[in-house]
Amino acid sequence: IYARSDRGLHRVEFYMEQALISQKIPPEESAQELLAQFTWLPPAVGAYDLSFIAYDTHNKPSERASIPVAVVAPNLPGQGRFV
Repeated sequence: IYARSDRGLHRVEFYMEQALISQKIPPEESAQELLAQFTWLPPAVGAYDLSFIAYDTHNKPSERASIPVAVVAPNLPGQGRFV
């Protein structure tokens, strides 16, 4: 996930179905850009809504960015398949 704010970034949050599952904080409080990577293992085959919110240093949230994901194969190490 790439996030940018002219005010600086405080954190980026990663959600699955509206539940917070991870967050990333830039190494410097004054950072204006952050490339955040998240690892997500789906709990089961099915449809999921993954979303992200970035917060600036004034704690103002961005609009939620969502990605619909369909998991069509069991979650086996190295064998997951996403659509």
